[in-house]
Amino acid sequence: MVGVAALDDTVLRVAYCRSPGEWPTSTPAIVEQMSQRHSWRLVQEERRVQLECVAGWQIQINRDDGTWSIRHLGFGTAVEAITWYKRKKGGALTFASLDNARFYGLGEKPGPLDKRHEAYTMWNSDVYAPHVPEMEALYLSIPFFLRLQDQTAVGIFVDNPGRSRFDFRSRYPDVEISTERGGLDVYFIFGASLKDVIRRYTKLTGRMPMPPKWALGYHQSRYSYETQSEVLSVAQTFVERDIPVDALYLDIHYMDGYRVFTFDERRFPDPARMCDELRKL
Repeated sequence: MVGVAALDDTVLRVAYCRSPGEWPTSTPAIVEQMSQRHSWRLVQEERRVQLECVAGWQIQINRDDGTWSIRHLGFGTAVEAITWYKRKKGGALTFASLDNARFYGLGEKPGPLDKRHEAYTMWNSDVYAPHVPEMEALYLSIPFFLRLQDQTAVGIFVDNPGRSRFDFRSRYPDVEISTERGGLDVYFIFGASLKDVIRRYTKLTGRMPMPPKWALGYHQSRYSYETQSEVLSVAQTFVERDIPVDALYLDIHYMDGYRVFTFDERRFPDPARMCDELRKL
């Protein structure tokens, strides 16, 4: 069954539930928990069922085809013709959009800023090939996107850490979201502007702390610094040339057999001493 909960007048959670009130466990991506449950009023009509919430939400379910429409009376925003699919191991949903809709987000992805006519897989991938627009997955996956349509803004976040797919191509201008495993746990975020939606999304998923000053300085990186002596030489050269530098990034050659949290004893015989010497420069 599908559960609906209004976190407030801007965020609506819709998810597959095993039983009434038994919500799926949120992943660590969600830092804001449902502390307040808003009440709903059920309105039965001949062709549809309507749910109305004091927070301004309105959900209409078509009796003929089972499609949903989610509206917010305060923002004049709607997500229309939502269809939910329960699959053997995952789930999917589709919803309608207009030709003038624009889509932004999804983390580190190639291709244009506007994701219309594109499709992407959420599955972090170490890609050696050229990062061409046709590539669907790269290093960073963020299952959140924005839709800007008729000057109304909606954000959609899928709380599922597994492989998922966001397809703005196959059904264009409609959108399909699917998960390979686990049910759908979706947050619809409405707002008066894209900025407001982003602000509310960051409250839901957490905001980063203020970075230290050094994080705003110059960071030097390349593929790759292969030895401890090379790292020290590069740092010393920056000092000699009076070029400010706050960080040196090592790629993969410091590792023992390319295993993280290890050092190659031949290439980097004394990492602690290396760090001490860098600190003194």
